[in-house]
Amino acid sequence: MENYKPDPRQVYSDIVDDLRENGLSWNDVRLGGADSPDGTMFVVNTWAKLKGLSRSEYYSQDEWEKLVNEREQHEKDERDFITDANSALIGKDTINNFFLSSNNQSQWQTYLRTLKRNGFSDESIKNIKSSTEDILKHLNPCTDKDSPLRGLVVGNVQSGKTANMTGLICAAADNGFNMFIILSGMIDNLRIQTENRFKKDLESGNPILNWKIITNPGPKSTDTLSQCNFGVKSKYRYMSIVLKNSTRLKNLISWLKSDPQKLEQMKILIIDDEADQASINTKDVTTDEEGKINGLIRDLVFSRYWAPGQTAAYPQAVDYLGYTATPYANVLNEAGKDSLFPSDLIYSLPVSPEYFGPEQIIGLRAGYSADESLDKDLDGLNIIREIPESQIKQVEEDQNGLAFVLPETLKDSICWFLCSVAALRFQKIRRPFSMLVHTSQKTSCHEILSNLIQEWLQSAAKTRLLARCESVWTRETSSLTLQDFLSVMKNYPTDNLKNYPSFDDIKPDLLQLIQENVQHISLDDDQNRHYGNGIHLCVDNSTNNRPTDDNEMLRLLYPTAANMPEKAPAFLVVGGMTLSRGLTLEGLISTYFLRTTKLGDTLMQMGRWFGYRRNYELYPRIWMSQAAIQRFEELTMIDYDLRREIQRMARFNQRPGDKGVKVQQTSGSHLGLTAKNKMQSAQTASSNFSGLDAQTQLFDADTVKQKQNLQLTESFLQKLGTPSSDTTRFAGSGKVWTNVPNRSVCGFLEKFNFQKNMAIADKIKSLIPWLDEATASGKLQNWSVVLASKGSHAPQWGQSPYRIGLVNRSRITDNEHPAIINTGAVKSPNDALADIPETPGFEKLRKQYPGSRPSYLAEIRRLSGMEEVPLLILYIIDKNSVPQNRGKGMTNRAPLNSSEDLVGLSIRIPGVKNNSSYTDYVSVNLNNDEADISEEN
Repeated sequence: MENYKPDPRQVYSDIVDDLRENGLSWNDVRLGGADSPDGTMFVVNTWAKLKGLSRSEYYSQDEWEKLVNEREQHEKDERDFITDANSALIGKDTINNFFLSSNNQSQWQTYLRTLKRNGFSDESIKNIKSSTEDILKHLNPCTDKDSPLRGLVVGNVQSGKTANMTGLICAAADNGFNMFIILSGMIDNLRIQTENRFKKDLESGNPILNWKIITNPGPKSTDTLSQCNFGVKSKYRYMSIVLKNSTRLKNLISWLKSDPQKLEQMKILIIDDEADQASINTKDVTTDEEGKINGLIRDLVFSRYWAPGQTAAYPQAVDYLGYTATPYANVLNEAGKDSLFPSDLIYSLPVSPEYFGPEQIIGLRAGYSADESLDKDLDGLNIIREIPESQIKQVEEDQNGLAFVLPETLKDSICWFLCSVAALRFQKIRRPFSMLVHTSQKTSCHEILSNLIQEWLQSAAKTRLLARCESVWTRETSSLTLQDFLSVMKNYPTDNLKNYPSFDDIKPDLLQLIQENVQHISLDDDQNRHYGNGIHLCVDNSTNNRPTDDNEMLRLLYPTAANMPEKAPAFLVVGGMTLSRGLTLEGLISTYFLRTTKLGDTLMQMGRWFGYRRNYELYPRIWMSQAAIQRFEELTMIDYDLRREIQRMARFNQRPGDKGVKVQQTSGSHLGLTAKNKMQSAQTASSNFSGLDAQTQLFDADTVKQKQNLQLTESFLQKLGTPSSDTTRFAGSGKVWTNVPNRSVCGFLEKFNFQKNMAIADKIKSLIPWLDEATASGKLQNWSVVLASKGSHAPQWGQSPYRIGLVNRSRITDNEHPAIINTGAVKSPNDALADIPETPGFEKLRKQYPGSRPSYLAEIRRLSGMEEVPLLILYIIDKNSVPQNRGKGMTNRAPLNSSEDLVGLSIRIPGVKNNSSYTDYVSVNLNNDEADISEEN
């Protein structure tokens, strides 16, 4: 553009990036590449001049050092995955300058107070703060010259994703985003529930910002775009919660286009709630064809709504974040540059110790995971009860009108619900409690079953019903004691955790529940809802949207604070699709579940029993079939492995656009991850080690294992013979061997003691046969082996011809474990060039691809004829290593303090193709399969 003027901060940030890419340490970057501090600003400002800045825009020494310190911290934030073991961030390179406001009346600070008032624990608020800040830093504040950010936030079913969404919205609003579009499912009552929740949370506490909810924006909307104030200094923020419905989305686009000048002032954050539902392109992804909803969402994200010949206007920013607990379709379906694939960001939300999730309820099975640290089964809470096959058939007969008697297990589940509500009323817990009966998706079955339940409750002799309740109470309270609960939920806060009362204590409230007539939600002449002290029987499906002729509401509607009865209201809910995803069942105690599906994402979303159970922790129970239990067990392992995979990718800084997320797909299973047309780009991945760029970052503190690795390495080097002399200057005083047979290297790797918590430790067993096959088939040549050296001035190790100077790698002190030494990255990227002969052609490539970017190093190897040569780099680490850089950002480093010298490895496999016919894991087909691992400074 002719009037373009460079932004000074961006210019100096680019200078920092250039210096880092050329391999300078942060201390050298602070010097600007000059020999001394006196020459720093002359050098730096000369570069700034070349990039278009005038003298008046030059930085001072203080400004330069402040920027370098910020960029160093940003790089650390980007490189290090979140320390919480339950969360991880895989992100793009760039981080913005956004921050969480400390202004007491800011939207963020107001929201924190709202969370506190709503009973969120300090730990939960800490998790929300951490996840909000991490995601906030990766938002793109200016996409008019760049592509929109596309990210994915992975939570758990009913784990508080909405609270995290709201936190991000508040923080983004404080940082200048002014239009928020929430894509909220396909059912309007869920959209209304979401809208009311956001409105309440955003307006609570009198924040400095003013919120306007735009309901159903479109050509006929009373809230016209021209009325909105998107100015830079405006205190107004706008939100629209929109169904994933083609008409609603088209109306939204029409509304956005109605005032181009207003559109150009917008900074839009699109949050796709339940992003694996309706948003996925189910058309053939190998063509340009798009599904209707998917195409309209793309139109929003990529501003594709202007027809040829129209004068186009574009928002200042559009960022897209999908939220889901079941991300299989999002990471497996398509990965094109104009798709919704989360190429920029995947974030796994931390799990609160108060959350009842698959691991806590179902448990984990050792041997069914790639995670070798899971060396024994972990039991879940004993709250699942099996429904016998004979009673499953009885339910089917009831629903088909062939029988009229409730199964005994359904009666037991109702009795447990009655007892639990009575117990919680006795304990003065005043909030709604629910029971879910989910046996069919057919609305006709819902009505039949609800009638049978009502008839049984009203016709059963009260004394016999009371006796049955006592029997169920005795059995269930002994099957899960408070001690049993705490043995599984080890870190659960116990401040307000209450044990069961006695049956005599709950008997008066139980009698009241039994004696009250079962009723629906009654309405008065003004359509105000009224709630009683008995059981409210609800039938929640798409046919019950209107009041009955008796002025009752069959659909589930919880009371507000204004019409909450004195005693905790009880809701027995029969339903199907509307209860399968999105809708929150408050105070869910008893679940009777018989739905079957072969799709993992659908099944997991049906688990309405996952979530938080504050003040009624001991009471949830689930009745389900053996088949459903087995599928949830399998799905729990898939979910566990997926989150571990995200953590491993974060640890190795493998970004979503570079590496597909691997998802377990168990052999012979009848459970699919998702529908086939929602995972069209899935490919086998477990046997594909092409492009592997791994290094040892963790070491056992065990002296025996350390000595074994040293002895193994010496024996290996002795067998290699005389090193090559035809290498580049990057070998330095190190040693290089070329044309090393694959079997020699594999024999070494097979015997090497890898620290079991590293990702590479998980891979070695399958890597070895893959290497053998790839070498035998001619896809890989023999190896190059490099023994790195610090030089003659360093302490020496080994004997001729492999005598070298020990390398220095200090210890990271964050989250230390007494049995593990963590050095962070051990490799120096330029060692990847040590085995390439130094020729004029090589020097030309170095000028063409300067610095140490992994992509540049890979390209130099390819163009130097090394594209089929795997590389093993050995680092003998001085046991007396100490931190070398003590500037800012190095405060978490300490002396290595190892009993023996350590052997570190870097394994680099070229990007060959995989012809394996079977795998236990699938990942999306990406064009770029490059790893990206950063060195320690």
